[in-house]
Amino acid sequence: MRLFSAIALPEEARLSLMGLCHGLPGQRWVAPENFHITLRFFGEVNGAVARDLDDVFSRIHFRPFEVRLNGVGAFGKEGKPRMLWAGVEKTPEISDLKRKIEHAAQSVGVNLEREKFTPHVTLCRFKSAPGPAFGNYLQANSLFSHPPFVAECFGLYSSHLTPSGACYSLEADYPEPFFSWTETLDI
Repeated sequence: MRLFSAIALPEEARLSLMGLCHGLPGQRWVAPENFHITLRFFGEVNGAVARDLDDVFSRIHFRPFEVRLNGVGAFGKEGKPRMLWAGVEKTPEISDLKRKIEHAAQSVGVNLEREKFTPHVTLCRFKSAPGPAFGNYLQANSLFSHPPFVAECFGLYSSHLTPSGACYSLEADYPEPFFSWTETLDI
């Protein structure tokens, strides 16, 4: 399984991001149901490691925190971007959750390469250079922002590659939603 951890986006944020998904040639837009904030990519793992990840992630504790989406940018070389993204404000809370996830994954033997963490939501991947339209797009959308939302959980996702792009499936949420008896009883 190809696995990664991520924060899902609420519907309002997805709709807001959809407004950014137009106006660039030579790209493949991400389907709105696949919008997410990747915390850590683990790559191909076997079933035993996937179960171990599920176990250690279920023991991660963190307080819910606000997430802010703002701005747009790209990964890749000047004049040849690979991916367009909407920015996510890098806060101590999101960085701390990422560190906890990495520590948990390493504790079960997952080897992680060092990487710079730039929280973002991928909007598209470029099949070819977008040309001068790209600079215009970045300028026109540089002030993009969405009202903050609260991240109460993160998920373990699997990624399935298809000719039309990757499809993601939520395998588990952390913390797992629980049923509270006091919420349903008239006490």
